[in-house]
This record gives sequence, C-alpha cells and structure tokens, in this order.
Amino acid sequence: MMMSPAMERSSSPAHQSSFIFDSISKMLSPPTEFRVLETSRVAPPPGSVPESSLPLTFFDMIFLYAGPVQRVFFYSFPYSTFFDMIFLYAGTALLRPELSSGP
Repeated sequence: MMMSPAMERSSSPAHQSSFIFDSISKMLSPPTEFRVLETSRVAPPPGSVPESSLPLTFFDMIFLYAGPVQRVFFYSFPYSTFFDMIFLYAGTALLRPELSSGP
C-alpha cells in the first residue's frame, strides 16, 4: 500500500514524540488567565494556640532564599452555574467556621 509523504511524516516516530511532547508541555504550562472567586484567610481563634518558635537548623538553609510556595489546584466542574453557586456559597460557608474553630 502506497502512503503519501504527509501520511509517512505523520506516522513517523519523530512526529509522534513531538506531538506527545507538545501535548504534555501544554498540560504542564501555567494557565494564561484565571479568575479569583474568593480569598479567605483562616486562623485559629486568638488565644487558643500558644505562641512558640523553633530555631533554624542547617537543613533550613536551602529554604531561606527560595520564595514562598503557593499551590493552586484547578478541577473541572462540568455542571451548571447553579451548582457552582451552591458549592461556592454553601460549601465555603460550612468550611470556614470549621477550619477556624479551636481544638
């Protein structure tokens, strides 16, 4: 069976690995645009946790010059905006007091 040059190129291992590399790099690249829906800071009630500090050790040296790490996880939610609204308001309203309550 004769294959056209375009078909030979598309089925070559080099083309397939290039396609895989491009697909992976697109998945791993940071999003170019996103919206912050809500920002909350949760802390224990004042006086519920005693103040304490630990001395730095030799192993902490590698982290002194690195900036703080902040991870953001995105999950697809394929349902309608009604369910988004329910989760956003009801879910965070239930979680916020639970996270900030003392032991």
